[in-house]
Amino acid sequence: MKTPCAEIQREAAGLASLQADDPERRAAFAHADACADCAAALAEGGAVLAVMDVALRSEAPRPEALARARQRLALDEAARGHAVPARRARARPVVVASVAGVLLAEWALLTARHWTSGRGVVTSLMLALAATTISVAALRFGGISAVMLVPVLSLGSAVLGGGDAGPQPGPGARCALELALATTLLLVPLVFASRRGLVPQPEKVAPTLGAAAALNMQAVLQLGCHAEPSSLHPLAFHAAPVILLSAACFVIAKRLFSSRPRPTRIVS
Repeated sequence: MKTPCAEIQREAAGLASLQADDPERRAAFAHADACADCAAALAEGGAVLAVMDVALRSEAPRPEALARARQRLALDEAARGHAVPARRARARPVVVASVAGVLLAEWALLTARHWTSGRGVVTSLMLALAATTISVAALRFGGISAVMLVPVLSLGSAVLGGGDAGPQPGPGARCALELALATTLLLVPLVFASRRGLVPQPEKVAPTLGAAAALNMQAVLQLGCHAEPSSLHPLAFHAAPVILLSAACFVIAKRLFSSRPRPTRIVS
């Protein structure tokens, strides 16, 4: 029986798997005695069959080995689960200090040229310190109780203003815009920090920080407002926007954070 080289080399593994006395196998190996290429193909086919035979006869992993492997994986996963909250906990004091620093720096930079005006500086500084304290308390304890002080402080500060001028909508619109910008500039980084797990209970902390940022800007406006002295302007365009912005922060925080699933902590 004559077997072409191309067919032997293509079917080498199948030919090698046949019984030793199979005529087709004997013919192929007889041909390989005089053909180096076919001999190499048949040898390679036999080696592949030997590897497959060893793999099929190998024993399955023992239950004890599988149990040890599962335990090792569980320990590694638990270690990673504890490491992430630990890093976040170490980073949170940095967030607290950063927020406090930003609020105080904002007040100082925007009011520095008015520090020679006398008693108003003390009142403005006390309001800024109150805003900073409210922010720190929210970040440290994750509650919203401190935010209840914002409307009280805002209205109390506004009624201290005096003067016979009216509400003055022109400068008032500028004051309201500055209050909104100050609130937004603090909330945007807060959203990114909360998504990295650096802000505890962001659905509660975000409204408080937003309200505190608005209150801090009101402290700035006590010295830097462009309106004429008036008892109505601070109420209409300082305190009222602060209260409205605080309420808006609650709505925005509810939409952004309340529906987010909380990360589960792995307990080993």
